[in-house]
This record gives sequence, structure tokens and C-alpha cells, in this order.
Amino acid sequence: MHHLRLFGPPHLIGPDGRPTPFRTRKQLALLVYLALEARDRPVSRASLIRLFWPEVRDKHGRHSLSQALTAIRAKLGSDAVTRSGNAAQLVGGLTTDLDEGAPYAINPRDLGNPLEELGEYGSPAFAHWVDMVRERCRTDVRIRLLADVSTARADGEVAKVHEVATQLYAIDPQNDVAALAIAEQYLMRGDSRGAIGLLRQHITTAKDELQRDVPKQVARVLRRVEQGLVPVAGVDDAVATALPYDTAKRDVFVGRDEELSRLEALWAKVHDGNLVTCIISGAAGIGKSTLITRFATTVLARGLPAYLVSCQEMGRNIPFATVSDLTCKLARDPGASATDPQSLAEASRVTPGLRAVYTGIPDPLPTPPETVRLRVVWWRWMTFNTWIQQAKTSFTCWRGGSSRHPRCCSRPFAVLVPAGA
Repeated sequence: MHHLRLFGPPHLIGPDGRPTPFRTRKQLALLVYLALEARDRPVSRASLIRLFWPEVRDKHGRHSLSQALTAIRAKLGSDAVTRSGNAAQLVGGLTTDLDEGAPYAINPRDLGNPLEELGEYGSPAFAHWVDMVRERCRTDVRIRLLADVSTARADGEVAKVHEVATQLYAIDPQNDVAALAIAEQYLMRGDSRGAIGLLRQHITTAKDELQRDVPKQVARVLRRVEQGLVPVAGVDDAVATALPYDTAKRDVFVGRDEELSRLEALWAKVHDGNLVTCIISGAAGIGKSTLITRFATTVLARGLPAYLVSCQEMGRNIPFATVSDLTCKLARDPGASATDPQSLAEASRVTPGLRAVYTGIPDPLPTPPETVRLRVVWWRWMTFNTWIQQAKTSFTCWRGGSSRHPRCCSRPFAVLVPAGA
């Protein structure tokens, strides 16, 4: 079956995969019009003449149209174009780039240039039609690429997510999903400066040039990266797409698509309101913490909340060491600032430095030693509940150990616990 390439300079591809040229570009332009407008219903011959030969007399126009239709039949088959009275219709034997399941992949360099130079081969009305189809092609590509990003994300194919997002950003520079995925790529390469520069430019363009509201999700990610709340992974050869500059030490992280896919599946369950606990186990040095750090980076780069909390062996004899680490992370997050002062007072039991962040915290209530644990748990519940009211979902990674973790709120909450070696 023949295939009509619409992106870049239009051309017809034969069943053998080779280009099938036409004698004139106007004959190809007529085929493009018939393929997009005359497959479901016939088009009058008179309208075709007005579109492609407006400057000639009717007799010469009918002759030129007949020659062009004959040339199309010679390429696609004698029954490819049927005539019904004074109308023509294209039937079977052809697919286009806009068809579902098109057999040929589109060159990424052509995605932003559908029907290149086609508008000059007909009347002004035909040029106007070409402009409308170009926008239709771009819209179709945006929808497809967004679906490809979601599919690649669910499959744990981080490199493909970044590759597709780069293509999407090239044709739609104001797409927030693409901007966040490219910023994620910078962070995965250890380049927070590049991520900040990209997000700032994205917000500036949206606000100043397009006069649209600042994308809240993009602004949230930018703020977190600037505050150092997003863990920056080492540079990854597996996602080494061309970026403006690379200042980080190069690292390698491969062969974890299956694990990332499973984490994405668990994360999807969190959005359904489920409590999810995932234990990541393996030999020492195999990359458990690296896997969690990278996944947390992707979550944060999508504008979603995530925390990385240490559970190292050296802190096992320090009371509430992990809770204290979590308190420090929460104290840096604007979402936790709305916690009531008495809850912060309870938090200062295990993190005295909290008083330097939030001045005016009252002293904690007098509590018997055996109930301190309950007071700390109460604080955690209040803090997370306050924060989640603003952030929809919460995601916490516990690294380097294992422990039981009670459900601290009724909102979606995910916990990752890497077991010791």
C-alpha cells in the first residue's frame, strides 16, 4: 500500500518504501487534497479546478484536472480515483501520516513543518486550506507525542520520555509537559543550572509574549529547584540527548527500566487514593538509593511533591533520627509553613533547629517521656495533613533502612523503603 508523507516536503512512498515522484508538484498537491478531503465523500470537479487552476478557462482547467487524475491513477492503480457524475473520490490504496497506525515513522526534524512549500501550487483558497491542515497536523502530533510521553513514563523508559519531550517542545515551545520533562532531563544529568534556565525562560515566554497565566506546575518545580529541594542525580549516559552544556561528572545508569516501570505503576495507585509501600532490596552497592533518587527526581520534575529521607545505619541508635531528617526537609518546603505553631512546637522536640526557621514557636506541652512518641506522631499527622491539603498528593522515600510506617493522613501517600543489604 502507498503512503503519503505529510510532514516536511510532501511525497508519496511506494509499497517498497521508496519515493514515487510525480511529474509536477501540482499533481502531488492534488493528491494531498484528495487524500484529506475526498476519501470519505466525493469532491466536485469544479471545486478542484477553482482550487488548482483558477487562472485558466474551464475547458483548459478540465483538461489539466483530467491529466492530473490520470497521473494519480498511474501511481495508485486505475481504480484509485472514481468518478461519480461531476465529482471525484479517492478510494483505498493509500495511507497518510494522520491515519491511525501509519506504517512509516515521521522524521523528528519534519514534525514542525507539515506540508512544507505546498501552499504555492494552487489558488489563495488552496493556500488557506493548507494553513488549516498544517495546524491540524501539528495538533495531531501534539496529541500523539503526549500519549507517547505517558506510555514511555508508564514503561519506565526515561530516555524515551526525554527524547519524545524534546520533539514535542520543538513544535510546541509552550507545552508545560514537555518543558518539565526536559527540565527533568537536565536534573538527571546533574545540571540544575540548565533546568532553572529552561524553566525561567518558559515562564517568561508564557507571561510576557503569550500573555497567559504563569503555569503553576512549572513555577512550583522552578521554586523547588532554586531552593535545592529537588535531588540532582548524576549525569546519565542513557539519557544523553544534546543539551546546551554539560558541567556535571558523567555517570552511567542503565538496565532499570523494569524497576522504574513498577515504581510508576505504584505511583499511579497512589493517585487512586491508596496507601502504597514498596521495599527495594538488593546487594550492597547495586544501586538501590540511586534508583530511588532518580525516581524521586522524575516525580518532583513533574511538579509533584517528594521527599528523600535518610535511614542510615549510623543513625539507628539516635532517637527519631529519621523523623528529624524529615522535619528538616519539611521546614524548607513552603507547603508546610501553614502548620499550626503548637504542631511545630512538638516537632522541635526532635529537631531543635526548627526554631531558627520558624521564630515564635511556643514551647511544647509538658509530656511524660513514655508519650513523646505519640506526640511526635501527632505532629507528623498534622504537618502532612496541612501540606497535602495544598499539594494533592505526597511521596516520601525512606533510604537506607526499613521501618514500619503508619498511615498519617487520609490523602494519597506513598512510601518507598529500601531494605538493607
